[in-house]
Amino acid sequence: LVTRLLYRLRSLGEQRPFDTVTLSYIFSFVFLVLENGGIDRKEAEEADEQIVLATEFISYHTDACNDPTLPRQKLLSVLIDSMQTYTQHFRAFKDCFTSLCRSIAPSMSTAETDTAVRGVIVPDPSVRNAVLQAISAELDLTDREFYEEIWLARYDDVTEHRDLANEIWEENELKVATDSAAKELPYLESKDSQLRRAAARAIAGAIKEQPASFEPMLSSLQETYLERAKPRKPELDRYGMPIKKDLSDPWEARHGISLALKELSVSFPEQQLVPFVHFLVESGPLSDASATVRDSMVEAAVSVVTAQGKSLVEPLMKLCESTLESSSTSQAQDLVNEAVVIMYGALAQHLPEGDSRTPKVVQRLLATLSTPSESV
Repeated sequence: LVTRLLYRLRSLGEQRPFDTVTLSYIFSFVFLVLENGGIDRKEAEEADEQIVLATEFISYHTDACNDPTLPRQKLLSVLIDSMQTYTQHFRAFKDCFTSLCRSIAPSMSTAETDTAVRGVIVPDPSVRNAVLQAISAELDLTDREFYEEIWLARYDDVTEHRDLANEIWEENELKVATDSAAKELPYLESKDSQLRRAAARAIAGAIKEQPASFEPMLSSLQETYLERAKPRKPELDRYGMPIKKDLSDPWEARHGISLALKELSVSFPEQQLVPFVHFLVESGPLSDASATVRDSMVEAAVSVVTAQGKSLVEPLMKLCESTLESSSTSQAQDLVNEAVVIMYGALAQHLPEGDSRTPKVVQRLLATLSTPSESV
């Protein structure tokens, strides 16, 4: 029945677009089809047939969507989701999305613009590309000075996406504000590793343009790390029953923070360097429960001392030596010592050639770990 109805609607819509009121009701039905992968289908082929018919129906009515009373925001969202879900029909959905953007651009609301722009940070690179192309060709983003998603897209893993985002940024004369870096912080916690990397680079890029934001950003990153490192415990309701809640380790957030710290290495002011290394050694990042986070934190530490450690070699080396001299009584301390050894070695590159301490550093590197790890 559903398939027959879709055929009928597609046929009528192809001959003559439906009026706005009728279209509002039909769109609700089409959304159900696309959001559920078909309705009342017995076989995969029939479900796919329904998806194709729904797409074709939308394609015949994108011009009619110049009427702002239609559910255009929902349609934008459904098309972006469908491009990711029904990859075998990607081209058809992409064409619908571009055509819809062209049709609604003159009367686009803030909510509709935000929905479209959010498509540039979805996990699927093909969808990000399609949305960026549509925005570049069809949409006007001059209604505000900063779009956090476009700034993120400027630091995408894919070169073509960065180029498109840069074009959009320049064409719409967008600007970085003092709070721009802070707006990118939530993206460090994304499950999407590409988005975490882009967010880390975007934060560093914003700090480079607004250096006064560095100290508040560093404090925020450290506070967030400590909060996300706390073990998650079940919460109880008033009857003592556990409340349903995700208790999985939010290691992605801590990993995103480590990526941001590494990207910020070139911007570290001298007065923040020793306190930052103290934080790494004493507050848990170097002995994090996640091996991925630990490794990334070590990379951040090495990057910072390599970029900025030359002027503070003495206090940093003393800090490393005092850490290594204390006896290790736990696995966590062993992990910290291993990371400090790596930092110690990185600091040695700042010693003058022929410095008498260089052989001592090498001896310390070999003596600290009875079986040096691969990272050391």
